[in-house]
Amino acid sequence: MVIKHSLIVREMDWELWRCHFGASRHERMAFGFCSINTTQDAQQFLLRSVDLPTDNEYRFQGAAGVSLKAERVVARIARAKSHAALVDVHSHPFTRRPSPSTTDDEGAAKQLTALRCLAPGTKLLRMVFGQTGNVWAEVTNAERINWSPIEEIVILGLERRHVIRPVNAHLATARPLTPADERTKTVLGESSTALVRRLKVVVIGTGGVGSAVVAELRGYIDDITLIDPDVVELHNAPRLYHYAAGDAGQPKVLVHEREIRRAFPDTHVIALQASFPGGDSLELFNRADIAFCCPDHNAVRYAAAQAGTRFMKPVIEVGCGGRRENGEVAALGYHVRLQVPGAACLACNGLDLRELEDPTSSEMKRRIGYFNDDQLIAGELMPLTSRAAADAVDLLFRYVSGYTKPVPRHLYFDALRFQTIDATAAYSTNPNCTLCGDGKAALSAAGDTLSSNQQVISPPERDAYATIQ
Repeated sequence: MVIKHSLIVREMDWELWRCHFGASRHERMAFGFCSINTTQDAQQFLLRSVDLPTDNEYRFQGAAGVSLKAERVVARIARAKSHAALVDVHSHPFTRRPSPSTTDDEGAAKQLTALRCLAPGTKLLRMVFGQTGNVWAEVTNAERINWSPIEEIVILGLERRHVIRPVNAHLATARPLTPADERTKTVLGESSTALVRRLKVVVIGTGGVGSAVVAELRGYIDDITLIDPDVVELHNAPRLYHYAAGDAGQPKVLVHEREIRRAFPDTHVIALQASFPGGDSLELFNRADIAFCCPDHNAVRYAAAQAGTRFMKPVIEVGCGGRRENGEVAALGYHVRLQVPGAACLACNGLDLRELEDPTSSEMKRRIGYFNDDQLIAGELMPLTSRAAADAVDLLFRYVSGYTKPVPRHLYFDALRFQTIDATAAYSTNPNCTLCGDGKAALSAAGDTLSSNQQVISPPERDAYATIQ
């Protein structure tokens, strides 16, 4: 089996590298430290931090060559001991199609020798930046040297997901576009339509909102994973896309899988009847590029926030609900929230886990229509769940293709007033947050190398939730 290797980077870190190299006509070096996400057919290197040497650290620096002082190299290799991979990056400002020189290859061999001694088990990922932003990249381990190309570099920004294909990548990309893509191309553009189509998307929770999300993804995306432990009940029928007479008692995921395959037989569908985050469900989460989170309680939402932070996966989370007063519906609406690396996690972005939420966020939620008492009602009308799913899928299209802006990270729709509120500015990262903060115990891009001293805050008991599901 061919293993696909990729590098996942926050846009802010990529910009640090790019600006560092662009600020000099001479070659420069830079470093990065990665965790790893391993699935059955892929390895993703998750960049946790970058390191930019100052010019006085170089032993030699010129227009066609660069090397660090030995003691500066050793210190960085020793630091790599607690990471899955060391990234060695340098620039070739004189070429449009970068590739390593003989000197570069000799330096890499010395680095591998040092890694075997100082950081055994740590892989070496090396990259060369060219004159026009083109990149060459490959990876190997120190014990059994077998260089493999990095097939793609995924850059996750606050408003856009970019994909760079290194000049030495060789695996085939997605299938050519078909006539079914013609209308999509007119909005997203040809290259962005191809990017959307080859995404791997996981949908956690396939009830009212989740089934609408699935219905809007099918035909656009070639790889969809469905995770839900529940079976169809008759009260689901009016709001469950893909329902057919006789489906009561059938697993929801199998009903959706059946109808997706019937409409679009070439779509790769994985259906798992299980709760998230179980072992199998987490493995399927890891193989995805983007996750939709549409469950009926916040324990799953928080688990998805943890996994998204740990494995650098954007998460789009959706929920519907409202409040009844004196027998009448006094409030009804939904929220759509986007969690991306470098921005507020779901907990800091208004997820109702009281012990994790800033009081100012709670006040904002009261102003825009969220409620917190025994009069809560589920917002399960088909028009509301469908509209919530439409906003969520549009958010995906915006984030992946960049076809239009803005890309909000917190939308609230007041169904009684027909008013959409962008509440993104009301929420920000808490520096002490275990998910998105910058403390030593933060989960950001921890991947498979989560160490024993990284403690994860557990969510409160379910009866402590203040939620509008």
